[in-house]
Amino acid sequence: MTSTREVLSALFDAENRRDWDRYVEFLHADVEWTVGGRVLRGREDYVRAIQLAYAGSGVQFWLNLQTRYDLEVAQERVADEVASIAPLQVA
Repeated sequence: MTSTREVLSALFDAENRRDWDRYVEFLHADVEWTVGGRVLRGREDYVRAIQLAYAGSGVQFWLNLQTRYDLEVAQERVADEVASIAPLQVA
């Protein structure tokens, strides 16, 4: 028996390796995805959209994406603390 974790790990592994033949095996034949107001239907449309999303996305793209995410998480973590700081009174 395969656990959900193992299935997801295999899915993400296929995606990260850009092994689209393996990736498509994880998708339901009638998969639907609404993105940008457009509905993609079926495995072929779904995988084509994923392939286009990855096209031309090199290492720098992913590093920038991770950096933006890390920054947003850090900002959320300290937002209340920063908001509670009283402004400096100038005499």
